[in-house]
Amino acid sequence: RLHEEQQRQKNVEAAEEEQERLYDEELRDLAEHEGEEDEEAEESRRPTPGRSEEEAASEARRTRTTESEPSRRSRSSQSRTASEAAAQSPARRSSKDEGSAADPLEALRQRSAQYEGL
Repeated sequence: RLHEEQQRQKNVEAAEEEQERLYDEELRDLAEHEGEEDEEAEESRRPTPGRSEEEAASEARRTRTTESEPSRRSRSSQSRTASEAAAQSPARRSSKDEGSAADPLEALRQRSAQYEGL
């Protein structure tokens, strides 16, 4: 029983480290992606001889909303799903543990608290 608890604690610690790594990686990806989007938006905001400033601004808004949000959500959910799967030992998976909090780190803290209560 003591061995099981130690193993669970190791799993939680490994999951926390993996979660931090994934979170840092996601932040780097988002920062890179935001930089690319800023450049694209800046280019699309510039009026060209055949286009007014309002048209350029309208195009820039459409570009930001259609491209940035879905890709950001997709990357975030993929990272969260992978890290949640890594955080749970196979014997302890249950549907109530999946996505119990919007913040992946908070979800991990909640699972840690559950393990401590066992």
